[in-house]
Amino acid sequence: MMTNDNKNNEIISILDGNYLINRKELKFLKNVYQVINGTFDCSDNNLTSLKGSPKIIKKSFNCSYNKLTSLECSPKVVSNHYNCSVNSLITLEGCQERINGNFYCRNNKLESLKGSPVFVNGIFNCSDNNLKSLEYRPKIINNFLDCKKNTELKNIKEQVIKYGIKARKYITDEGVFDFIDIKEEFEECRKQEQKEKQKLKNLEKQKKVNNIKKLFNSFDLAI
Repeated sequence: MMTNDNKNNEIISILDGNYLINRKELKFLKNVYQVINGTFDCSDNNLTSLKGSPKIIKKSFNCSYNKLTSLECSPKVVSNHYNCSVNSLITLEGCQERINGNFYCRNNKLESLKGSPVFVNGIFNCSDNNLKSLEYRPKIINNFLDCKKNTELKNIKEQVIKYGIKARKYITDEGVFDFIDIKEEFEECRKQEQKEKQKLKNLEKQKKVNNIKKLFNSFDLAI
């Protein structure tokens, strides 16, 4: 189906349903609908780029089992699950900020979670990568965080508390634990963060006051 976007006077192609082009040995995406009112599955191909992807996917997006090194040109909106596992990703930059379903980026070459979604309403699975830190993680994960099989990722419970990673459950190589197990330490760390932020604000405020006083003093001396 084709429709006219009156604002920009451009033709937008829309598919009412799923678009499944997995296992087609594709090397690039071509003639793909811009809006898909269903699931878009381009998994298990030979894609090295997401150029040509739909702009909006009303259900899930699956680009797993390809040869992608980045998520550049990925869809702007995915309304449910997002699966970019089993590629050669070295960054998550290009991914949308909010994921309303699960987010899978397992079995890639990620050394950092920079570019991660800010909010994941389901599972966040970053297992089987080369992560050394959980910095740049999603701020909120409404189901569980799976970060096992990252051999250089150490002191995970301490990192979860330090970086404020709130999830229902944590699956790690150092054990499995629930948020309730760390709730007291987690909340105390957030209180300390707020105190430090307020302290910095007060210092900045005092600095501005002192600068104004110096300005008035110099004005009086000039008179």
